[in-house]
Amino acid sequence: MKKNLSEICKPIQPQLQKIDRIIQEAIQSRAELIPRISNHLIQGGGKRIRPTLLVASARACGYRGKKVLPMGAAVELLHSATLLHDDVVDCSQHRRGRPAAHTVFCNSASILVGDYILAKGISLVVNEKDIEIVKPLAWVIVRLAEGEALQLARRGSIPEESEYLTIITCKTALLFSATCQVGAMVARAPKPYVRALENFGTNFGIAFQLIDDCLDYLPGPGGAGKDWGRDLNEGKVTLPLFQALRRCNTKEKEQVLRLIKIRAQENASPLPAPTILRIRGLIEKYQGFEYTRERAQVYTDLAKRALRKIQPASKRKLLEDLADAYQAREN
Repeated sequence: MKKNLSEICKPIQPQLQKIDRIIQEAIQSRAELIPRISNHLIQGGGKRIRPTLLVASARACGYRGKKVLPMGAAVELLHSATLLHDDVVDCSQHRRGRPAAHTVFCNSASILVGDYILAKGISLVVNEKDIEIVKPLAWVIVRLAEGEALQLARRGSIPEESEYLTIITCKTALLFSATCQVGAMVARAPKPYVRALENFGTNFGIAFQLIDDCLDYLPGPGGAGKDWGRDLNEGKVTLPLFQALRRCNTKEKEQVLRLIKIRAQENASPLPAPTILRIRGLIEKYQGFEYTRERAQVYTDLAKRALRKIQPASKRKLLEDLADAYQAREN
């Protein structure tokens, strides 16, 4: 019988609760707009998967100390900052089932608060006075911006599968990778362990995003962040649709391309539910979801294989359970 995430994370729940308190402290400011916008995003939910992976990675290396707490808060703040920025760039209307912050507070406010959260995340890392830990996180911030620029350039068109994988690696997987790497570095783990966890994080992150791209087409409450059809509404072709377009007939492909090009224009009206369901039906017809989940399983298997260097096997059990749980998720 498979465990659910709450059961899997039970051993590290006290640390995750402390990380949440550090996050709340970090977003306080005398500038009233900062906590208002920050809380609008952060209290809207979120899986806290990055802090979970950081704590679990350190634990796999035998570390139980407090240094994971500010590091866990830092990676979640970095992630939150990118969400505020991305929603402005993508003209997104919703985030985690709520109106996107920029639709409530305006673009300028969201960008400024995103900058503030990013700076607070970096400051938490710098406060630890360990330049080696700063390096992977500084590098990943650069790659995050590159990934967003690549995706923006391809919006409204069909990317090659290799381009799509580059985008999701930059935008999602590399922060997972850096998070696991930092967990190992906090533990002062030997280099083979650091490399193993870095590779685990990259492959886990790709699998995570592939599943998210499937769940994005689930209607109603559920799906990726409860904002179903988000990618389609933003003119993005992710792997499930990409696979369908490789296999569909010319007429079907032209209809989808026309729709995607219109959606890539700023201020385009959200697609009605029947249209999203029609595209979902096309993906189902040509096994786009099945193909994407199979690819996600490949990356999950690669992630777990990377952990084999960590001995004994009991040390890596939490990370392996997390990989399996996120591969199997349905919401």
